[in-house]
Amino acid sequence: MTKYYYPAVGFGGPVQCTYNISKYLAKRGHDVTVYATDALHPRSNARVPQRIRVIEGAKVHFFPNVARFCEMFISPDIFRAFSNNLRNYDVIHLHEYRSFQNIAFVLCTRGKERYVLQTHGLKLPEHAVLEGRAVLTSARRAYHYAFGKRLLKGAAKVIAPSNSEKTSLEGIGLEGEKIAVMPSGVAPEDFSNPPGPDLFRERFGIPEEGRVILYVGRIAKSKGIETLVRAFCLLCKKRADVKLAIVGPDDGYLHVLKEMVRVLNLEGRVLFAGFLTHEEKLSAYSSADLVVYPGIYEGFPIVPLEAAIMARPLVVSNDPGMAFVGDSEFGLTFQYGNEHELTSRLDTILNDADLGRKLGETGKKCVLANYTWEIVTERIEQLYREIL
Repeated sequence: MTKYYYPAVGFGGPVQCTYNISKYLAKRGHDVTVYATDALHPRSNARVPQRIRVIEGAKVHFFPNVARFCEMFISPDIFRAFSNNLRNYDVIHLHEYRSFQNIAFVLCTRGKERYVLQTHGLKLPEHAVLEGRAVLTSARRAYHYAFGKRLLKGAAKVIAPSNSEKTSLEGIGLEGEKIAVMPSGVAPEDFSNPPGPDLFRERFGIPEEGRVILYVGRIAKSKGIETLVRAFCLLCKKRADVKLAIVGPDDGYLHVLKEMVRVLNLEGRVLFAGFLTHEEKLSAYSSADLVVYPGIYEGFPIVPLEAAIMARPLVVSNDPGMAFVGDSEFGLTFQYGNEHELTSRLDTILNDADLGRKLGETGKKCVLANYTWEIVTERIEQLYREIL
């Protein structure tokens, strides 16, 4: 059960995660049903047209989303589905900690059904303070005390994406033995025959000899893109051959970044590519000399895995959710918010082709050995068996 589902890929990591887990569970012979809303895009009212679809072997029910409020996608029709159908399933897997769908589930079941909760990044109330969103902070706090504590307590297992999130869950009272740490993954077949750089470079007028620094992800304040732009401005004082490409959907912060680019006189050096198709995104990775993911409060982001499987060197912030990049030695890290340190890391990789190649090769080997959806789904299947 989830707020949104494929093809609503603009919502980021949780959609990729729920889609791939469902896909691989179906491949392994399980009867998979997905409940989601029909929300299709984070910044519009576009809807998934069909109410029921079979997607990669999973039967998906799209319930009408009648309103959005503070991360909630309101779908009242889901109450009837819960009341009529929940007893038909051996295990119920809830995705994301904070959702209207979880509220409906708690109210309908009163703790009588066996379920797993996968948090996808806890996003505590204090995390919303960084965004300057007081209403969201209050809403998160109210949700936790009204429904969240009961949801966590009633779960057979809670899946955290990283050890840092496990620590956060323990900090709000969840017993450690109830938490299973499982990362995100990538599907190697989605990257097996990527297009070259020409598709991306020709579309956006980037010369063949130009160097490209790439960011992929939502354009939101917590993603640290402001620090990246400032670091890029410092880098431009040393180099004339580099461009910054920012790829991803706007989450309400694009206008701030565009104004910053104007004030710093970086127009023509910074490219806002918007949301790209999968093929276009792969071409962007192929074009990149390095990929930067500078955010904070990350559960376990998928973008560093995508960059690594494309053999691109990485620079990431020191957020605990991305410790796997430095621990596995396929990227460099910098202190979140420190543009001078980030500039130094960018310059280091751009000036050392052998280092960039080594980081890329190490990353690809690491991801294929540890972070594919097939590996992750096998672990989730084993978790189901344990709680049954």
